[in-house]
Amino acid sequence: AINQFFKWNRVKGRVSAAHASVTWPGLLAIDIDSLTLTNPEGYEHPALLLVSKLGVTVDIWSMFSRCVKVLRLEADEVTICLERKEGLGINSIRYYNYVTRGTAE
Repeated sequence: AINQFFKWNRVKGRVSAAHASVTWPGLLAIDIDSLTLTNPEGYEHPALLLVSKLGVTVDIWSMFSRCVKVLRLEADEVTICLERKEGLGINSIRYYNYVTRGTAE
């Protein structure tokens, strides 16, 4: 399901395993094993972001307001590869532009 979410939102990456649960009274917990965001083409490293484990718990009811209340946020073994290439610019900015605009420019 999370990999499909990536496709819908133009995110280039993969999740090897994920678990989501909803508990009463109104908590949403998502636990992800091995999250990878793929670097845009032309950069040295294959991944922009590598996370061994990621865990988030949010108050479901807060998701219907302007401010989402995050009750738990845990990340293990996080690697971020920021690169700048002549003619391409900074990889994280190109990635953000691609996800939000559909173009890396």
